[in-house]
Amino acid sequence: MREKQRLEALNAEAPNPAEAEAYRAKRKRNAEAWSGKQEQEETRVARRDKKQRKREAERREKMTDEQKAEDMDLAQLLAAVRRENQEKYASEAKAKANGGDGEFEGFD
Repeated sequence: MREKQRLEALNAEAPNPAEAEAYRAKRKRNAEAWSGKQEQEETRVARRDKKQRKREAERREKMTDEQKAEDMDLAQLLAAVRRENQEKYASEAKAKANGGDGEFEGFD
């Protein structure tokens, strides 16, 4: 019986991709919990964020002027590194999209 069912499924027509996408979307809508856990999670995240901002403000309040200057320098350096990394990853993604076939070009 199982072999017969397997052969029928194997020989069956492939599902229409548009219908499959609609089916997945419908299942995703129905998969949401009714218990309100999503809302609870959002409130937890908001509380966590508020608490973190409060701690950060207290930490800055206790800093000396010299420490505040160092903290600002550090923040600027971090922002610069993040910007460079973002540009680097964007250029790598662009190179891959433009025909990067993954050919080895040697070590640096």
